[in-house]
Amino acid sequence: MSISYAFIFSPNNSGTTIMSQYLTARLKNSYLPPFGNYEGQMAPSVKSIMRTNPWNSDSEFDWDYIKSEWDDLAAKSGKNFFIEASPPNIMRVSNILKVFPSCIYVFSISSPYSYIASHSFNYNPEKLSLREMIQKATCAWIKKANVQKLNMNTFTSNSNILTYEDFCVNPELLLKKLQISNQDINDDGLQLKGKNNTHFSKIVDMLPKHLSFLGASGILQVNEILSQETELLGFFGYKLLDLRECNAILSQNMLLAFDGLDRRNQFK
Repeated sequence: MSISYAFIFSPNNSGTTIMSQYLTARLKNSYLPPFGNYEGQMAPSVKSIMRTNPWNSDSEFDWDYIKSEWDDLAAKSGKNFFIEASPPNIMRVSNILKVFPSCIYVFSISSPYSYIASHSFNYNPEKLSLREMIQKATCAWIKKANVQKLNMNTFTSNSNILTYEDFCVNPELLLKKLQISNQDINDDGLQLKGKNNTHFSKIVDMLPKHLSFLGASGILQVNEILSQETELLGFFGYKLLDLRECNAILSQNMLLAFDGLDRRNQFK
């Protein structure tokens, strides 16, 4: 069985989880890896390779072997279209495209506020303070956004770039960006599981939740760091949000705002 591939290249797994689940629901005969947050990097047979210094661009992976293992997973499931959205893939797009020359792909990114809040909450094994984590996560977003900017300038035109926020407004843009033909689209009911640690299964822009988690002091801290990166923000269509704008966003999305406050109370 010949296996086709669709890649969502994005540095943030919260957004790509929903995007990849949506694509799986809409694309006939498609396979989404059930491991971790639905990422190929977590498949048991390739995890030791793909999780070895994954964010170091000098780490070399055996993509021929990885492809053969992914092919086998999809074939055993009776599917012929593998959907892959492991965030570290943005570090090695060129090598991936050499081994998957006929794949379809899209480049994505999400608001720095969303990335920073999500990263601060979910990836804090050292038990740093929230202020320390915001500093660390903001620097990580800048690094990854610069990588993504280079990817977009190197491998794309505007036809296959889609921010997470634009996807939330109109999910079908993902199908259009990937140029999936109507005959391959499944029109049955849409069922999404969401990310494993939230199980939020609707396509909703989570920015209000993330702003609420950061709080006023966190937002101001992010803004202070990102004030030196206005050109990078503008490349993706983002800008700094002042507290007045943040308050307006929160006041219009109280349920998500309360969810963000609850998450902040859980922060250790």
